[in-house]
Amino acid sequence: MAVDYEAVLADLQDKRAKLDAAIAAIEQYILGRPAPTTSTPPPETGSGEVEEALAASVLEKAIQDDTFFSLSATEAARKYLMMTKRPAATGDMADALRHGGYLTTAKNFYSNLYTTLKRSNDFVNVKGKWGLAEWYPNRPKNPRKDRDGETSGGGEADD
Repeated sequence: MAVDYEAVLADLQDKRAKLDAAIAAIEQYILGRPAPTTSTPPPETGSGEVEEALAASVLEKAIQDDTFFSLSATEAARKYLMMTKRPAATGDMADALRHGGYLTTAKNFYSNLYTTLKRSNDFVNVKGKWGLAEWYPNRPKNPRKDRDGETSGGGEADD
Protein backbone atom coordinates (compact mmCIF):
# COMPACT_ATOMS: atom_id res chain seq x y z
CA MET A 1 0.00 0.00 0.00
CA ALA A 2 1.55 3.27 -1.16
CA VAL A 3 1.58 6.37 1.02
CA ASP A 4 0.35 9.60 -0.56
CA TYR A 5 3.12 11.87 0.71
CA GLU A 6 1.62 14.95 -0.96
CA ALA A 7 -1.60 14.50 1.02
CA VAL A 8 0.37 13.90 4.24
CA LEU A 9 2.44 17.04 3.61
CA ALA A 10 -0.65 19.13 2.86
CA ASP A 11 -2.30 17.91 6.07
CA LEU A 12 0.78 18.73 8.15
CA GLN A 13 1.07 22.20 6.60
CA ASP A 14 -2.59 22.86 7.40
CA LYS A 15 -2.08 21.80 11.02
CA ARG A 16 1.05 23.96 11.26
CA ALA A 17 -0.89 27.00 9.99
CA LYS A 18 -3.58 26.43 12.63
CA LEU A 19 -0.97 26.07 15.38
CA ASP A 20 0.79 29.25 14.20
CA ALA A 21 -2.53 31.13 14.40
CA ALA A 22 -3.20 29.73 17.89
CA ILE A 23 0.30 30.71 19.05
CA ALA A 24 -0.16 34.23 17.70
CA ALA A 25 -3.52 34.56 19.50
CA ILE A 26 -2.03 33.40 22.79
CA GLU A 27 0.90 35.79 22.41
CA GLN A 28 -1.56 38.65 21.89
CA TYR A 29 -3.52 37.51 24.93
CA ILE A 30 -0.39 37.41 27.09
CA LEU A 31 0.57 40.91 25.95
CA GLY A 32 -2.87 42.10 27.03
CA ARG A 33 -4.07 42.93 23.55
CA PRO A 34 -7.46 41.65 22.50
CA ALA A 35 -7.44 39.30 19.58
CA PRO A 36 -8.85 40.90 16.44
CA THR A 37 -12.60 40.34 16.20
CA THR A 38 -14.43 39.61 13.02
CA SER A 39 -18.02 38.88 12.26
CA THR A 40 -17.12 36.21 9.73
CA PRO A 41 -17.34 32.56 10.69
CA PRO A 42 -14.13 30.77 11.50
CA PRO A 43 -12.74 28.25 9.05
CA GLU A 44 -13.73 24.66 9.56
CA THR A 45 -11.11 22.83 11.58
CA GLY A 46 -10.56 19.26 12.57
CA SER A 47 -11.63 17.99 15.95
CA GLY A 48 -8.09 17.23 17.14
CA GLU A 49 -7.45 16.93 20.85
CA VAL A 50 -4.70 19.57 20.75
CA GLU A 51 -6.97 22.15 19.09
CA GLU A 52 -9.81 21.50 21.52
CA ALA A 53 -7.56 21.64 24.58
CA LEU A 54 -5.93 24.85 23.37
CA ALA A 55 -9.26 26.53 22.61
CA ALA A 56 -10.69 25.47 25.98
CA SER A 57 -7.63 26.77 27.81
CA VAL A 58 -7.73 30.19 26.13
CA LEU A 59 -11.49 30.51 26.56
CA GLU A 60 -11.35 29.47 30.22
CA LYS A 61 -8.94 32.33 30.91
CA ALA A 62 -11.03 34.79 28.89
CA ILE A 63 -14.31 34.03 30.68
CA GLN A 64 -14.26 35.68 34.08
CA ASP A 65 -16.80 35.28 36.89
CA ASP A 66 -18.65 38.38 35.68
CA THR A 67 -18.27 38.11 31.90
CA PHE A 68 -22.00 37.49 31.36
CA PHE A 69 -23.31 39.10 34.54
CA SER A 70 -26.45 41.23 34.05
CA LEU A 71 -26.77 40.31 30.34
CA SER A 72 -29.89 38.84 28.78
CA ALA A 73 -29.63 35.29 27.45
CA THR A 74 -29.36 36.50 23.84
CA GLU A 75 -26.76 39.14 24.73
CA ALA A 76 -24.71 36.58 26.67
CA ALA A 77 -24.96 33.98 23.89
CA ARG A 78 -23.88 36.57 21.30
CA LYS A 79 -20.94 37.64 23.46
CA TYR A 80 -19.90 34.01 23.97
CA LEU A 81 -20.05 33.25 20.24
CA MET A 82 -18.04 36.38 19.44
CA MET A 83 -15.43 35.23 21.96
CA THR A 84 -15.19 31.71 20.56
CA LYS A 85 -15.59 32.74 16.92
CA ARG A 86 -17.17 29.39 16.14
CA PRO A 87 -20.56 27.70 16.44
CA ALA A 88 -21.25 26.09 19.82
CA ALA A 89 -23.57 23.42 21.18
CA THR A 90 -26.33 24.55 23.52
CA GLY A 91 -24.88 22.62 26.46
CA ASP A 92 -21.41 24.10 26.04
CA MET A 93 -22.89 27.58 25.79
CA ALA A 94 -25.11 27.07 28.86
CA ASP A 95 -22.13 25.87 30.93
CA ALA A 96 -19.97 28.80 29.81
CA LEU A 97 -22.69 31.35 30.53
CA ARG A 98 -23.22 29.99 34.06
CA HIS A 99 -19.45 29.89 34.63
CA GLY A 100 -19.26 33.51 33.45
CA GLY A 101 -21.78 34.84 35.97
CA TYR A 102 -25.05 34.55 34.05
CA LEU A 103 -27.78 34.39 36.69
CA THR A 104 -30.80 32.20 36.16
CA THR A 105 -33.46 30.63 38.31
CA ALA A 106 -34.55 28.26 35.54
CA LYS A 107 -34.89 24.64 36.55
CA ASN A 108 -33.66 23.60 33.11
CA PHE A 109 -31.43 26.39 31.78
CA TYR A 110 -30.39 24.26 28.78
CA SER A 111 -33.99 24.10 27.53
CA ASN A 112 -34.59 27.78 28.20
CA LEU A 113 -31.44 28.76 26.33
CA TYR A 114 -32.26 26.47 23.41
CA THR A 115 -35.75 27.95 23.10
CA THR A 116 -34.42 31.50 23.34
CA LEU A 117 -31.87 30.88 20.59
CA LYS A 118 -34.41 29.12 18.37
CA ARG A 119 -36.89 32.01 18.65
CA SER A 120 -34.28 34.67 17.90
CA ASN A 121 -33.46 35.72 14.36
CA ASP A 122 -29.90 36.51 15.48
CA PHE A 123 -28.88 32.85 15.77
CA VAL A 124 -28.74 29.97 13.31
CA ASN A 125 -28.59 26.27 14.13
CA VAL A 126 -25.96 24.63 11.94
CA LYS A 127 -25.53 20.89 12.30
CA GLY A 128 -26.65 20.96 15.94
CA LYS A 129 -24.54 23.98 16.92
CA TRP A 130 -25.52 27.63 17.20
CA GLY A 131 -23.82 30.36 15.22
CA LEU A 132 -24.56 34.01 14.65
CA ALA A 133 -26.90 34.67 11.73
CA GLU A 134 -24.50 37.33 10.44
CA TRP A 135 -21.92 34.59 9.86
CA TYR A 136 -24.26 32.99 7.31
CA PRO A 137 -25.67 35.81 5.14
CA ASN A 138 -26.50 33.50 2.23
CA ARG A 139 -28.36 30.88 4.24
CA PRO A 140 -31.83 29.93 3.04
CA LYS A 141 -34.52 31.83 4.89
CA ASN A 142 -37.06 29.59 6.59
CA PRO A 143 -40.40 31.35 7.03
CA ARG A 144 -41.81 31.24 10.54
CA LYS A 145 -44.87 29.05 11.04
CA ASP A 146 -47.76 29.84 13.32
CA ARG A 147 -49.33 27.39 15.78
CA ASP A 148 -51.53 25.87 13.05
CA GLY A 149 -48.45 25.08 10.97
CA GLU A 150 -49.19 27.74 8.36
CA THR A 151 -46.53 30.07 7.09
CA SER A 152 -46.91 33.59 8.39
CA GLY A 153 -46.12 36.56 6.18
CA GLY A 154 -44.82 36.50 2.62
CA GLY A 155 -47.90 34.67 1.33
CA GLU A 156 -49.58 35.28 -1.99
CA ALA A 157 -51.86 38.29 -2.24
CA ASP A 158 -55.50 37.87 -3.21
CA ASP A 159 -56.44 39.40 -6.61
